[in-house]
Amino acid sequence: MTYLRRRKNRFLITFLTLLFIVGGITYFLFHAKGVKADWFDQNWHYREAITFTVTSSSSDVTDLDTWFSMNTSTAITAGKMKGNCDDLRFTSATGKPIPYFINSGCNSAATKIWVRVDLIPKNSTQYTLYAYYGNPSAPAGSNSYKFSLYMVLSDIGP
Repeated sequence: MTYLRRRKNRFLITFLTLLFIVGGITYFLFHAKGVKADWFDQNWHYREAITFTVTSSSSDVTDLDTWFSMNTSTAITAGKMKGNCDDLRFTSATGKPIPYFINSGCNSAATKIWVRVDLIPKNSTQYTLYAYYGNPSAPAGSNSYKFSLYMVLSDIGP
């Protein structure tokens, strides 16, 4: 009887250990927090995460134009960004470059920027973009053509 009890206990301990290991691996694979995209380009020396809160949707949202303000003055004053913001770039959370337009106010605490977010997965309440800067040889990347309607509307004003 003792032999069977020890064997049963050994089986139970082995089973619980495997269950714990598999459960832990599953948790870390599917519940990873703070996942960061790979670095966009080694020529850009600085990156800043920008997180937006959105209303959850039951389907994926694609090509969402988003307007926000960003403090570019601090980075420019520190010599980390070009004075005209030409080295500013944006990527999705996956590291894919996305179109953007600097609407106004480069070198200010409230630089107005439009970005076209490629994908916000369904049931998401937040999404993260990355702003890159610090490439002194970068040409201008802001694209007013993709956001021309917003330029016209901002010129009309209230």
